[in-house]
Amino acid sequence: MQCGVNQTLKDLADGLKNSNQNIKDITFYTIDGAVIPKSEVLKHRDNLPFILNMKRGDANEAYTYAVNLNQSFSIVHDDKDKKSEEAYL
Repeated sequence: MQCGVNQTLKDLADGLKNSNQNIKDITFYTIDGAVIPKSEVLKHRDNLPFILNMKRGDANEAYTYAVNLNQSFSIVHDDKDKKSEEAYL
């Protein structure tokens, strides 16, 4: 799935649902737990990691994934003084 310039979180959720018919609900959260509206454009979250929560129709569990769209971002990077994710955010 390609990430378009104006692709929203709703587009991402729809793409995931289309690729697996067992997915019934997808929600997005900030690292500190606030709900991110599905209208948000993906490119606006380039340096802001977020949580993707997926519920499947055939299971009662929710699957949670941490997503970081910036491939060059690393929590360990070269700065030895930064020991946690919160130090970067």
